[in-house]
Amino acid sequence: MPRSNARGLPSLGRCRLSHPTDRRRCAVGAERRCVLTCPVGGMARTAGPIISPPDGLSGLPAYIRKGQELRLEGPGGILSDLGNMRGIAKTCCSAPSVRDPRAQRAVRSSSDPTPPARRAVVVNAFTVDLEDWAHGLLGGETPITSRVLGNVERMLALLERYGVKATFFALGKVCEKFPELLPRVAAGGHEIASHGYGHDLVYNMTPESFREDVRRSVGIIGEQTGAAPIGYRAPAFSITRQSLWAGPILAELGFKYSSSIFPIRGSRYGIADAPVFPFNWDDWLTARKAGVCGAAGQPEARSPKPGLIEFPMTTLAFAGRRWPVCGGGYLRLLPARFLKAAVRQAHRQGQPAVVYMHPYELDVSEVCELERAGWRFGRQTALTQSLFRCFIKRRLADIFRTFKFAPMREVLGVSELRR
Repeated sequence: MPRSNARGLPSLGRCRLSHPTDRRRCAVGAERRCVLTCPVGGMARTAGPIISPPDGLSGLPAYIRKGQELRLEGPGGILSDLGNMRGIAKTCCSAPSVRDPRAQRAVRSSSDPTPPARRAVVVNAFTVDLEDWAHGLLGGETPITSRVLGNVERMLALLERYGVKATFFALGKVCEKFPELLPRVAAGGHEIASHGYGHDLVYNMTPESFREDVRRSVGIIGEQTGAAPIGYRAPAFSITRQSLWAGPILAELGFKYSSSIFPIRGSRYGIADAPVFPFNWDDWLTARKAGVCGAAGQPEARSPKPGLIEFPMTTLAFAGRRWPVCGGGYLRLLPARFLKAAVRQAHRQGQPAVVYMHPYELDVSEVCELERAGWRFGRQTALTQSLFRCFIKRRLADIFRTFKFAPMREVLGVSELRR
């Protein structure tokens, strides 16, 4: 038997109308009566006649005062939130619950069939840093292993399964050793961009050595794919305050965009006062010289001005700081809800987000097998680099089902032709 309230009517339970855009409805069966008491004021719409107050309104918005009761009766009486009602509304009736098929049909057959307005879908950039784990983490002199071949295949299979096209930032040295990699990636419809040649950190290079490193990677990519890349990502996001000279060099070499800056305060990388959404390098450098920093006045991502565009890594704003959560080890070590929160923060401002991964994140047994093969690295490195790799595939699948992704060149709306 259902519980009864003070009025002797069986209680249907609680219908939470807690968000301004929540349009959940309470349905009652045919020839039943519903009593609703509002803890706060708000607008409501009914599909059945309102008999208290005696306005006789039906299907029209009615204002409900705090503590006022609405009594609905008649077949298919429905009360639905219009967007201003908040709090908890108690409904009391002898009708079946909203899980009952009859009640669900009553909701679907409401007199207001117009669906709520849909927000425009924001397309995000999914990116892959195509590199070998041992070479990228342990240093440029470390040999590149053949595990990168299987890891790239795993990544391509996952992307194909969920219909996601991505941008692969390819390391020239890896592609030079395994020339079959880039044609395989290009055949999947993915964009290929540059990750440099030897995975040397930009702030440890001179402008001349940086220019040569990038040129060498462009030559390898062009030779293997037939097209020069238009995008670049610095190894380990190593464009920092000490290496801002890299932006003009990339523009000089014909690149259309870069995704090399993490707008955080970090020990290894990051520019804390960098804009958090895509911006024009020329405008930003001019503003920095004038003493104006931050995201104010940055250009729209999908209608950029001429010149090099920077697509900074997406961060989560929380407790007065920006936190890195959108990919790599952060996605591996933190629950996926942090990444989702960061992406939704960007969407609320009408901006795209960028997520990044490495193929080796899908290789669950790599670190242990390399240790057994005689490789030596610190205990902390072995633990932190192998921890939770088994969760990455499931987390990526969840993210792919939740958000829409495309290659970075499409998200930014840049031409494939180099200057």
